[in-house]
Amino acid sequence: MKYLKSKTLFISMLGLIILLFACSKKSTQPTAPGVYKIAFSLDIADNENNNIYTINPDGTELSQLTFASSTSSNGDPIWSPDGNYIFYKDFMNEANEIIRMKADGTEKVNLTQYSGLDRLCDISSDGTKMAFISDREQSTYNIFVMDLDSMTTTNITEGQVFESRQVKFTPDGLRLLYSTNTAGYYDLCLEDIDGIAQTLLSNHTYDDTYGVVAPNGLKIAYVSTAEGAENSDIWVCSIDGTNRTKISTSTKVKLEPCWSPNSLKVAYTELINSDTANIIVVNADGSNAICLTDSSAVYYNAKWSPDGVKIAYISFMQTTSELFVMNSDGSGKLQLTNTYGAGRVYYLAWSPAL
Repeated sequence: MKYLKSKTLFISMLGLIILLFACSKKSTQPTAPGVYKIAFSLDIADNENNNIYTINPDGTELSQLTFASSTSSNGDPIWSPDGNYIFYKDFMNEANEIIRMKADGTEKVNLTQYSGLDRLCDISSDGTKMAFISDREQSTYNIFVMDLDSMTTTNITEGQVFESRQVKFTPDGLRLLYSTNTAGYYDLCLEDIDGIAQTLLSNHTYDDTYGVVAPNGLKIAYVSTAEGAENSDIWVCSIDGTNRTKISTSTKVKLEPCWSPNSLKVAYTELINSDTANIIVVNADGSNAICLTDSSAVYYNAKWSPDGVKIAYISFMQTTSELFVMNSDGSGKLQLTNTYGAGRVYYLAWSPAL
């Protein structure tokens, strides 16, 4: 049994080496404005040992940027707004650290240096602040904002119970959007990055989570159980919490809303069953919903390219997942990775224009 496992791992690693060789041929053309890369985490042998990679959206120039030990894992990459750095979490010995490295994988710096768990959430639009979750001050988790110049941190939640799956800066970088638990339910909340002023955007007997502010700063897309816990839907509201509109229509569970760069559309994941999920794109007013995938796998983690032309996503089937990209209308689907049935892709992030 051990021999078979070793043989499988060897074949997987050999396949990755071949893939790396095939994709690492550098283009003879210089990188031009409007060119993008995708950062993602990959576990080639499905052994919870992720590393960070980048790849061009045409499948060329695959580069491995981190080389985690057998007892560590690197994940959740986020680009700096200028494209010069990638931030990621490094899990080792039951502790999470947050690392910043150059976009070519050099000059890695540990930003947190804490023996507990620090989880990266977001980088502000000007690149000067980092939001993360940590248990460093209390036995419970809190949301912190770090000034990346002074390396000082501010605890902005002070013991609140909050939903940790979506903590995001507003486009102006002055506030954080997250969901806080009030009277047993999660409600959308905007809080200044100094932790002084908090604005509760909802106060209901149901959950509002996964909130994300539109790039123009005017609206929020989020997941709500307003029409029943078994029917989570995608809703849109104004930045002050008013003008709530449900924009999804099926009775399936919906997750992961993501705004288009022009703030006119929302992409999200619709769960059909445990083996199937589709990516849906809909106008921000709820009109013209289009299913972009074919119900043959679990398609999720849809992210628009900064110019709105492409959508990158992950496809999971049986025991493996791969990174794909398609045109924003669902045409031109292209598989970017091939783990040969032995690995998994986790999380993805587009670079800004390079």
